[in-house]
Amino acid sequence: MLTRDEAEKLARKVVGFSTFPECQVTITASEQAYTRFANNGITTASLNLRHNVAVVVTRDGRTGATGVNDLDDAALAAAVKKAEELAAISPPDPERLPPVGPQKYPATSDYDDRTAKARAPEMIPHVKTVIDAAIQRKQVAAGLIERSHRVTAVANKTGLFGYHDASDSQMTTTIRMPDGSSSG
Repeated sequence: MLTRDEAEKLARKVVGFSTFPECQVTITASEQAYTRFANNGITTASLNLRHNVAVVVTRDGRTGATGVNDLDDAALAAAVKKAEELAAISPPDPERLPPVGPQKYPATSDYDDRTAKARAPEMIPHVKTVIDAAIQRKQVAAGLIERSHRVTAVANKTGLFGYHDASDSQMTTTIRMPDGSSSG
C-alpha cells in the first residue's frame, strides 16, 4: 500500500508529465483479504491488490481523462499523453470551474493497523467459532469474512494534495438446518 509520502511522490510525478496548464491525478490503491465458508467448511480465501491512477487534464476549457493501473513511468506518461489527446478533440465546457488550490483537510481516524494487515490467521478463528457453533447445534453455516485497506490520494498543478487511508472489516453469516429449512 502507498504511504502518504509515496502517494504524493507518485502524484507529483504524474502531474509533472503533463504539458497542459491544468492536470489533476487521483490515485486509488486497495488491498482486500477474504475467506468464504459454506457447508461448515472454508471454500475460498483470497488476497487482492489493486491500484489505479486517473488523470484529468484541461487546456482552453477542453478536458480529457483516462486511467491506468500500471505504475511504471512509461505507462503513467502514456496515460497523461492519452488524456491530453482526448482533451484536444473535446469541445470546450463553458461551465467549467477552475481547479482548487491547496486545502486543509481535517484529520480522520478511519485506519486501524491491525485491521489493515489482517490475513487468514486473524480471520479463520472467527469463521471457526461460527462453524463450531453451527455443528454443535446440528446446523449448517455459510458466510464471508473480509477486510480491506484503501488509500486515496488527489493532487493537481495548483498545489492541491489530499491523502486518505482507511481500513474496514465485516463478517456475514447464515445458519440453517441441514435440510435447508429455516430463514438463516
